[in-house]
Amino acid sequence: MNDATVAAIVTGLVSVVGNGLLNYFVNRKKTFAEIQKVQAEAQKTRAETDKILTEIKSVSANVSYSLAAPTEDILFDGTARIDGFDVRGAEGNFWKGSEATSAKGKGDLKFEEGGILNIHRDNTVGRFELYFQRYIFKGEEHSIIPKDFTTSGRRKLRISCEAKAIGGEHMLRFILRDPSSARRLAEDRICVKTNDWTKFQVYLPADPSSDAQLRIDDEEVSRAPSSIQIRNIVLAQRG
Repeated sequence: MNDATVAAIVTGLVSVVGNGLLNYFVNRKKTFAEIQKVQAEAQKTRAETDKILTEIKSVSANVSYSLAAPTEDILFDGTARIDGFDVRGAEGNFWKGSEATSAKGKGDLKFEEGGILNIHRDNTVGRFELYFQRYIFKGEEHSIIPKDFTTSGRRKLRISCEAKAIGGEHMLRFILRDPSSARRLAEDRICVKTNDWTKFQVYLPADPSSDAQLRIDDEEVSRAPSSIQIRNIVLAQRG
């Protein structure tokens, strides 16, 4: 084999090896770029999937909440402000027919900071009455809750508040009454025993064909002098 032949063979081998190495590095670089692209697309897909799942959960939660929580119209809201234009206090007796069966409940009403109604009692007999005299009904202000013939069945009224008793136990009676006839449409009561703010809720179903007024009576006072404080009173009608 002469030198020319050897040179040709060596040149061919170098060319083959060189092309092989070049193709290897080019393909390796291309493969790495493709892998990165696939990974980026996968990451983007995961992010979009997570976003969609989050939106589905959010919509589902909102739908569930809407279905679980009936709509309510706020007729009276004492959480922001409450004063003598909203509530009037009066000393009262217990009655049987047209005859008083007790002496008057002696006391007074004060409006404290933070929207607190403070009823101070000087005796344990009779009752002290709170008359609520400002309501928002269908976007308008009224001194009573007007009759509502559009309501199917009975009114569904919910009263929420916080209360605490100082110096003795007090009974609060929540009354929905017809202001023209004084007829009681619905009532319920709670006993306030401690000097810690306690949340209460009362539900009063009533005839919607009568005008109505909310009255809260402080009665069955265990000791005098003592007081009861009420705050964050809300009267709502369920739709």
